[in-house]
Amino acid sequence: MEFEEAISAGHPNRDEALKKRQSEQHAAFLERFPLGAWRDMSLEDYALNAGKIRNNYSYFLEWGTPELGSIAGGSAHKHVLFRRTTGEWAYPSGYSSVEEAWDALRDGFNQMFEIAEQGDWTSTSEIDILRGAKVVRLKSLYLYFSEHVLPIYSQNHLMHFAREFGLDTSGDAIDINLRLLRHLRSYSELETRDSLDFIGLLYSWSPPPGSRSPKYWKIAPGERGRLWDQCVEGGYICVGWDEVGDLSLFTTKDDYTAAFTETFDDMYRGHKATITRKGRELWRLMEIAEGDKIVANRGTSEVLGVGTVTSAAYQWRPERPEYKHTVNVTWDLAAQHELSEPVKRWATTTIAKIPSTHLDQILDPESTPESNPVPAPIAVEPEAEAAFTRWKSILDRKGQLIFYGPPGTGKTRAAKQFAEWMLQDQHTARSADQLTEVTFHASYAYEDFIEGFRPMPGEAELKLELRDGIFKQVARRAAEDASRRYVIIIDEINRADVPRVFGELMTVIERTRRGDDVTLPTSGELLSIPSNVIVLGTMNTADQSIRSLDAALRRRFGFIELLPDPDLLADTTIDDLPLDQFLQQLNDRVARIAGRERQIGHSYFLDHDEPIESAEAFGEVIRTDIIPLLQEIVYDDYAQLREFLGSEIVDAGASRLKQIVYDDTQLVAALADNYGLKIRSTPE
Repeated sequence: MEFEEAISAGHPNRDEALKKRQSEQHAAFLERFPLGAWRDMSLEDYALNAGKIRNNYSYFLEWGTPELGSIAGGSAHKHVLFRRTTGEWAYPSGYSSVEEAWDALRDGFNQMFEIAEQGDWTSTSEIDILRGAKVVRLKSLYLYFSEHVLPIYSQNHLMHFAREFGLDTSGDAIDINLRLLRHLRSYSELETRDSLDFIGLLYSWSPPPGSRSPKYWKIAPGERGRLWDQCVEGGYICVGWDEVGDLSLFTTKDDYTAAFTETFDDMYRGHKATITRKGRELWRLMEIAEGDKIVANRGTSEVLGVGTVTSAAYQWRPERPEYKHTVNVTWDLAAQHELSEPVKRWATTTIAKIPSTHLDQILDPESTPESNPVPAPIAVEPEAEAAFTRWKSILDRKGQLIFYGPPGTGKTRAAKQFAEWMLQDQHTARSADQLTEVTFHASYAYEDFIEGFRPMPGEAELKLELRDGIFKQVARRAAEDASRRYVIIIDEINRADVPRVFGELMTVIERTRRGDDVTLPTSGELLSIPSNVIVLGTMNTADQSIRSLDAALRRRFGFIELLPDPDLLADTTIDDLPLDQFLQQLNDRVARIAGRERQIGHSYFLDHDEPIESAEAFGEVIRTDIIPLLQEIVYDDYAQLREFLGSEIVDAGASRLKQIVYDDTQLVAALADNYGLKIRSTPE
């Protein structure tokens, strides 16, 4: 849609209720922090977790004014200095005390505001102590100078919109912000509109790359849902583990993990697997974003309500007596219902991502597994949209892509889903011949791919005829149908001699050479590769590293690495073995011994996109897939194989596997012991 069409459509418009909330939030901010108050502002009035917790400047910016452009989420370091829940102060290096750092920060803000009043907006980005505080700078400037600043604070988003309009994207975020605002004001329909109207208009017209579809999360509001009424009244969902403190005050996830382990070591009796699992659960609150959906559950078979996460998302509420970790939610109480079948893993899990394949069963009280079959594997997960958008930007630059990674990481699946996504993103109907798949192998040749002489079928004597190869056929079809994309997926692309297979077309596959003719030596015909031909390849790094690929191939293809993703197995245990932690630790050992390219993919432990759940299925995967891969990695060195599987399973002296490998229950228990992962059940 052209931008003029979006303006004419008038969607989305701010309703009166939203305008009222925005006006009230802005007025409350200016009443609490008038511009003149900055000259003598105290540290306690500015910093998170200091003074009155919900009445300081940083709090107002992040959570008190969510309808005026959100900067919620991420690290508290965006505010330059803050107080940790331990009472310690975090502030930039180079200052001898927090008081000295605060004096410099306050002076920086005052200098910025004075420069802004003079209209020298570019110079507002040149104050040293505020250089890294882009979103705080921008939102502060908007709140005090709302006529002159657009209420969009992400530099990536500003650059995206500027590029969509063909505007210059150089300079600081404030430069792009003002450039974009001036351009919007140049439209007569927008000349006098409030800049808050532009937020919905821009994001609905052209969502920035990385803007993702909503994710669904289940969160239990206390044991047996005992805190549900408080959640409804307060407009949030809450969980425990209060002792670790405000999650937004941790500099990195590693810092958080160390603090969680130290804090809850006694509670979980030093059990590593349980500490890791519960720590990951709590940190998921930091991954929840505006627009995500929260399913509040009681036990394994009751949905209390479904809500939408608001712009503030995660918020630490120290005023609560317990369960101080919260996510702000607008609840739909009409969604309460009983599930047709219980979700067993909810019994011991407080916070979990809900797979898209389970949404109908969980959200629709009338659905059953039989009436809602699992979608075909080619179905695109909602959160894949952001990844596809990133891949498309690489494709636009290079013209072709190779998905590479260890076995079992979903490379072929990713290529097919990406291809389908691109083919569906067209204004014309999709036809079957727009997607072609081929697998390369050691004997695959130019004659198969471009053109060559082949025996004529049905002839008693050997007669040869010149035949078009697969790629030549695709290029011809694409040239005759320039309005549609044509995709060829080459599986195992590295198993053939690619420069020989592509021949003279290797030079014109580059994006800048598309459309250039080359003369085919066998037929003498002219052939070009149209710009609407998309080449996607896959390669297994267990067979060959990308470093060993032909230099010409590496130069002409974009590369996307797909690694094992243990999170896809989260919240799944096989008897006492947590599947995600097992895969992570197995791959830690593989990477240490054989390198990261030889790791084992998550797909081996999935069945129709869902983690396997029985000891029998797990045992079968270990025996038929994992052990052969490990034997190949160690070249049948059973002493090294023992390092992966343990002495209960491997008899290194006799160079054989023990009988326990054929007993599924004992096999699971032996691996759990070997990896120190025997889980201990903890209620929601």
